[in-house]
Amino acid sequence: MLAAMLDEKQRQPRPAPVDGASREDTLAQQNQWQEEYERNVAERAKQVLTADQYKAYSEYLEWNADMRRNIERNVRASGNSMVVGPAFVSGAGAVTFGAVPVPVVQPAPPARR
Repeated sequence: MLAAMLDEKQRQPRPAPVDGASREDTLAQQNQWQEEYERNVAERAKQVLTADQYKAYSEYLEWNADMRRNIERNVRASGNSMVVGPAFVSGAGAVTFGAVPVPVVQPAPPARR
């Protein structure tokens, strides 16, 4: 599975941010790349994972896609910023987790009793 992820990352590197692009355009570009990356890795995963493992991996991918969609909604609704992730970023033969700064709605602190 790791080999599939590294191979796909080398075949299709994550796009670099474009100078002058809006946050929304940059996020859309990154999400499009992430969706294609996950789709291609999922195809390879079918060859190495058992049916149960693939089902769990597919559920993780769907959860991750839901998280990205929620972040997009928060980008449009807020001016607050914080760093969110994960995003696979491979380099020097390793897969690590990266993060993308995006604005999100921050919840109010809990009320004191």
